[in-house]
Amino acid sequence: MTSPLQGQEGHYWTEQYGTRSMLLSGSVIGGVEDLGAVFYNPARLGQVENPSFLLSADVYQISNFTIEDGVQDGVDTKNTDFGGVPSMFAGTFKIKAWPEHQFAYYSLQRARLSVRFNFRNESRGEVLDDLPGTEIFEAETRSNSSFREEWFGLTWSHKLSDNISVGVSANISILNSRKSNELFLRAFLEDTAEVGIYEYRREFRYNVYGFLWKAGLAYQKERLSWGLTIRTPHLNIINEGKYNYQEYYSGFTGSSIDGYYANSYQSGLKVRRKTPFAIGGGVTYSIKEKNKIHFSTEFFNGVNSYDQLVAKDHIAQSNPEDTISFKVVERLRPVINFGIGLEWYINKNVSGYASTSTDFSAIPDDAPQFNNQEAVVSNALLNANFLNIGGGIVLNFRGADITLGATHTGGSRSFERPFSFPEDGGGGTLETNDEGRVRWNRWRIVFSFSVPFVKSYTKKLEDKLQNLQKKN
Repeated sequence: MTSPLQGQEGHYWTEQYGTRSMLLSGSVIGGVEDLGAVFYNPARLGQVENPSFLLSADVYQISNFTIEDGVQDGVDTKNTDFGGVPSMFAGTFKIKAWPEHQFAYYSLQRARLSVRFNFRNESRGEVLDDLPGTEIFEAETRSNSSFREEWFGLTWSHKLSDNISVGVSANISILNSRKSNELFLRAFLEDTAEVGIYEYRREFRYNVYGFLWKAGLAYQKERLSWGLTIRTPHLNIINEGKYNYQEYYSGFTGSSIDGYYANSYQSGLKVRRKTPFAIGGGVTYSIKEKNKIHFSTEFFNGVNSYDQLVAKDHIAQSNPEDTISFKVVERLRPVINFGIGLEWYINKNVSGYASTSTDFSAIPDDAPQFNNQEAVVSNALLNANFLNIGGGIVLNFRGADITLGATHTGGSRSFERPFSFPEDGGGGTLETNDEGRVRWNRWRIVFSFSVPFVKSYTKKLEDKLQNLQKKN
């Protein structure tokens, strides 16, 4: 099994953007001070000093994904993945005709999910109830889920006064999603030397290109800064879906189950995607000037049940009376997340950070699982509530600033097994009323190195170029 898993449809605060924002668990709507402003509050871009030369962090991720009792009691599958995390790419620019306005461009990874689950088991005994004698029985399952969303955007911000600014981020969203499930059952009857094979495959995938806005208002005066944001629902622009289905069975002499043959390959299916309206707010307050407390909250409206992808009904070639239907439905419940972060001044060379925030799942508990082979499914993988925890230090030296920190996100959830493999020596037919449990933990190591004198020199050079442009 492979994984990383970072965010999915139904989780909104799993990802953080920018060095300080990561250490503060994203609780920076009111006081973001780096280029993460394009995501958290675009109005803050007009209040961040020299944002074009703030450096992003290097982030390394350790992700652990565990499925307990996934297909059999006492059988767990674990996977640990380590690697770098793609950072947000962003920069600022000016337009000569509007010198009092700030602009930024950026791309960021909004969500990434990739989980592959494989399991194989072989047993010998009276596994198949309707057949006499013993069998050598082999069962194998493969499940694959991937979900990837990228945002590309432009941000505009303008100061209405010394204390108040406004801003808007316009985002193009590119989403690619795929789910597949495979089940293979093979049996050898020792008494008759017959072989029976059952194969089942079902897959859907889709691409959606869309557009959404995020607008913000920011206020800053002395020790207090606050911000308000709104985010629009996703507007579909281009979409396309595919669906594949295969089910085959070659039976035994004397079996009560006839041979079976069914498949369908469909493309060009219409896809819909709906995301909630969201409104957020945050406050940052300076205590004795050098220490700060951050608080943020964001409410996401629910989305009523709708058909995300609907395949055309098709019949089994071996049995024209058997009609096979399939559709992906989506429903999101309303959630509200909270975050709190602390910055404290230790001495002139060291500052510390500590934070926590929630990431409640918007996926309902009764969302139909894709692996259960039902006609109606959802695209959800892990509808667990997550908790984000972050912390670190900033070391300020003459000629260099170093940021060191770590964050943790995790959660767990029980699920109904789509099937249970029989244990060695028999144990009856496949059962579907048992439960397993999925756990996910992600650690991220944050490292950032910046050289202040390079920033200062570059700022002076930028000012000279702007003065030359004004003279011309």
